[in-house]
Amino acid sequence: TWKAKQDKALTKLAGKVKVQGFREGKAPLELAKQHINPTDILNEAINSSLDEMLQAAVTEQKIPFYSVKETKVTKVDDTKLEVTFTIVNIPTVTLGKYTGLNKQLPKVEVKSEEVDHEISHLLDGEAELVVKDGPAEKGDTVNLDFKGYIDGKEFDGGSAENYELVLGSNQFIPGFEDQLIGAKADSKVDVNVTFPEKYVKELAGKQAKFVCLVHEVKTKKLPELNDEFAASLGYENVKTVDDLKKYEENRIKDSKTSKANETLFTEILSDIVKDSKIEIAPEIIEQEADSMKKDLLKQIEQSGLTYDQYKEMIGLDEAKITEQYREEARKRLSEYLVIMTVGQVEKLAVTQEELEKYYSDIAAQYNMEVAKVKEVFAKNSDRIAQNLYQNKVERFLTDSNVKVSNKKTEDKPKAKKTTTKKVAEKVEKKEEENK
Repeated sequence: TWKAKQDKALTKLAGKVKVQGFREGKAPLELAKQHINPTDILNEAINSSLDEMLQAAVTEQKIPFYSVKETKVTKVDDTKLEVTFTIVNIPTVTLGKYTGLNKQLPKVEVKSEEVDHEISHLLDGEAELVVKDGPAEKGDTVNLDFKGYIDGKEFDGGSAENYELVLGSNQFIPGFEDQLIGAKADSKVDVNVTFPEKYVKELAGKQAKFVCLVHEVKTKKLPELNDEFAASLGYENVKTVDDLKKYEENRIKDSKTSKANETLFTEILSDIVKDSKIEIAPEIIEQEADSMKKDLLKQIEQSGLTYDQYKEMIGLDEAKITEQYREEARKRLSEYLVIMTVGQVEKLAVTQEELEKYYSDIAAQYNMEVAKVKEVFAKNSDRIAQNLYQNKVERFLTDSNVKVSNKKTEDKPKAKKTTTKKVAEKVEKKEEENK
């Protein structure tokens, strides 16, 4: 009762009262009460009553409660407490059609040119950089000092020493690297460029001159493509150039299949969302958008830019950025809610066997004991179960919406994968390399 709450509040506050002749909190209750502001007693009693009153109200009225938007005390005295809660309802989903959408399996082909391109990358990655005497060409690496000037004055961030720049890598603004083609070691080159309009405010659209001193020019010496090179890569069952080509073909096919399947699932999910009735309170959308924006701010900070510089570079103001995140938040929440609702309707669940298989697969991948893997993942166990559940629902939706054909079941697209914090940071760096 409200009277009992006030009595309890008085007892609690009396425990902190100092009265002359008594130790702190040991004075008789009625005497201690004389030293306590009556408003403090009411406030303490109110605060201890709010949760119980809220739970009683939502239970009695069967309200789909998510959070409290506002709490307002409308009446309070010694005999009565009245409170008005303004609440945010949990999102609701009424599913439309979510099976039998008859989507087509993606067709994936790998061309020989794609295989050759990937192998050229492998050769490039194993190349040795050697100093050359001739002029720099596209693809060469130049070691240089440079200083940037605008209107004859140096500007912040426009200089470096012994910088290794790969010509054609597009690390620098357009035109910079092209003007270094043809430069030789120990030569001086003036590079004249114009900064893009969408750039940091201090430099956007301005003309600049970079005085460059080239110390060294290096070129890549590619290894020979032969069986020895193929075997040296250490790929499983790759001993010859033909083996390597087959390996790359399969890898490209797997990658393209995975991307195509993700696109297919995104299409399936989008159709289901459009055909469903989804109600999400604006407060929930705003909360999700704020979370996404905080992630963006962290990324911007890590890149060395300020938020104002980022806005200038992308050409959007605060209002447009905020609106973009609201739309993305609504989309993400709608997709998540549909997936969770389908799982509930279809009574899908993650079994203990599936959970054990997940841990066993990770253990086999990193050559670790299952018990050690479980220990590493202990703090993420709920997230793992949630990810497995989502994957199971996604597989159900994919299987239920792909047009049946004579293709083997292995060709069916897999649900897109979700990771648990990069597989617990590669299983805590393979448990600190097995200590």
